[in-house]
Amino acid sequence: MLDLPLRPGGQEPDSEPRPREPAPAAEPARRPEDAADEMRRAPRSDTPPTRPRRRRRRRSSRARLFLLIVVVAAAVAGWFLSAGRIDPSSTALELGEARVGQPGESVELVVVNGGLRPLVVRRLDFTGEAAADFRVEGSNCLDRPLPRGENCRLTVAFVPRARGPRAAVLEIDGAARNSPAEVAVRGLAQAPQVGLAPERLDFGGTPVDGAPASAELTISNIGRLPLELGRVRITGEHAAEFRRDRRCPSTRLDPGEACAFGIEFAPRVAGERTAVLTIANDSPEGEAVVPLAGQGLWDGPVLAADQTELDFGEQRVGTRSAVRTVRLRNPMPGAVTISGVDVSGDGFVPAGRGCAGASLGPGESCTQALAFQPGTERAVRGALDVRAAESAERVTIPLRGVGVEPKLARVTSEVSFGSTRAGLRSASQPVVFANEGTGTLRLARVGLEGAGRGSFVVRRDGCSKRGLAPEKRCTVEVAFTPGAAGAARAELEVVPAEGLPAIRVPLSGRGVVAGLGVDSERLDFGAVYRTRFEDRALTLTNVGSAPLTIRGLRLEGSAADDYRIAAVGCRLDLGLPPGDTCRVSIRFTPTVDDGRRAELVIDHNGPRSPAKVALVAQGLAPVPVFQASARSFDFGALPQGRASAIETLTLSNTGAGWLDLRRIALRGDHAEDFEIVPGTCDGVPALAPGGSCTVGLRFTAKAAGDRRGVVVVEHGASGSPARVNLFGTGARP
Repeated sequence: MLDLPLRPGGQEPDSEPRPREPAPAAEPARRPEDAADEMRRAPRSDTPPTRPRRRRRRRSSRARLFLLIVVVAAAVAGWFLSAGRIDPSSTALELGEARVGQPGESVELVVVNGGLRPLVVRRLDFTGEAAADFRVEGSNCLDRPLPRGENCRLTVAFVPRARGPRAAVLEIDGAARNSPAEVAVRGLAQAPQVGLAPERLDFGGTPVDGAPASAELTISNIGRLPLELGRVRITGEHAAEFRRDRRCPSTRLDPGEACAFGIEFAPRVAGERTAVLTIANDSPEGEAVVPLAGQGLWDGPVLAADQTELDFGEQRVGTRSAVRTVRLRNPMPGAVTISGVDVSGDGFVPAGRGCAGASLGPGESCTQALAFQPGTERAVRGALDVRAAESAERVTIPLRGVGVEPKLARVTSEVSFGSTRAGLRSASQPVVFANEGTGTLRLARVGLEGAGRGSFVVRRDGCSKRGLAPEKRCTVEVAFTPGAAGAARAELEVVPAEGLPAIRVPLSGRGVVAGLGVDSERLDFGAVYRTRFEDRALTLTNVGSAPLTIRGLRLEGSAADDYRIAAVGCRLDLGLPPGDTCRVSIRFTPTVDDGRRAELVIDHNGPRSPAKVALVAQGLAPVPVFQASARSFDFGALPQGRASAIETLTLSNTGAGWLDLRRIALRGDHAEDFEIVPGTCDGVPALAPGGSCTVGLRFTAKAAGDRRGVVVVEHGASGSPARVNLFGTGARP
């Protein structure tokens, strides 16, 4: 109970005191104890109590009952005032807009215990007309004590099921004095909305089997969300007589957009015809439905035929044509029985069971098959007559055909291709055939026959699988493709489709081959210094019977870089006639001092191509050789102190390698009497193979008598150093 003292008069401490009204004068209240004492003091008597005494007893019982009620009411009021209280954070929730069938935004609601005792929430339910459109998606409020002043949370989601404003009440039920607490929830449901114009299509009267009637149906999006269009179907008892003749350009319509369908009505039976057009979409309704209606009109015979005439065309005499059919349909609303079927005309015959005796319901049909088998070469006319039991009218279908006798003949009697190189294809030659009969000739197949048929090929077939009218020609182009040398024979066969005898044309040709001959299968270049080269020649000969084409010359092998094709003595692109030759020059320039091997590969159009010729050589390291132009110089006698004329010493390298010139100096007993005059060797460190340079020498006697010296040349060849002796005589002045 709530521990609040009550003020006199039953007021709560925080309530305002009410003014007291003056009480009427009354006797002091009698206590129960006083009444009991009076009864004990009263004299006992066996007589029943008097009436005033019974009244006093009733008043006492009422007082005690009143006192009990007051005590219970006080207890209940105390419990009520001290119980928990459900205080939601809002009494109304706005959940905005959402698409029908799809979740919208969620809103959180906070529930506070505003009472003095713990609060337990037992139930969260929605009530109202749109209660199913709202749901609690998450909550920590149910079935747990919520202490005084604390809160819990729950999330309310809006998933509308119908279009328009949606409202409900969330009831929060629990052990609280204001249970259940109510929170109003509201949302606006949006959805695409389909508009149809017109809502029903009635095509009125339309002739059966005539031009179809057409109408236009417009579908629009009159909602506020995009509209997705799905499958469009026409169903119903007479759905086959209605059809769409065009589609919407798009399957999506934005708000306010529209598109049109074309609908056609082509009745096949007289009378009322109905169907239903259904357009699937993503609106809440799921599909838009448009009733279709029309009236089939028929003023013709009781049977309708799908053919106005049967033309069998040309047919070879004595043979039967392919079957042609006429479909007979009942366009009337009642049943029709076919009482008879008659065929007239020479060569026209029924094929199969046919329609005689058939009973056709409205729209039902049967098939009458016919064939044409002429007996003579002429044009034939006839008729198919069909009678119905319900009418005297007949349905008549004209029949016609022509009996013919085609004849295949060859215009080209024989084809000879002459000589053709094996492995190549000759130019195509025509083989001509003609129809010398009276009817169109159909050729079933063109082929090659005979032992040598593999050496020929049909390049263009202008005859088979086509009709050849009388006096017309067709051409087959054939080429000769021999695989080996020698003569080849075959036949070109043309087979007519009508069972006529085949025609054959003889084919002939001779295959020739080119042959490559080489005068040596191995070229040996010997030993060659690295600084030099060596050439060898190879002769190629056409030893075959057809022109020899050399498609390419190339070098292969580990030392192929040391060889090259120096010269070709013929035009390879023109080819070699039989018996002609071509000279090819190969050059070897070694790069290392070792054995060098490679192959010359000759690619040609003859057999056993490519041909290979081995190339063999030995590379040698280059060796220089020193040579001086003189072994000695004698300057003769000169007066002492006079200089002689300059003599020239030439130094040469006659070897294959470079010659190093390391030092040129004067030596000997009288070296000072001789002088080296700078020449072309001055500043030259080495001489190339075959190279040379000069050194000048001069004599000036320093004293009388014989004078001797030596020119010493240090070089990089064998025999270094080289010595050239110098002689001279000094005369006294």
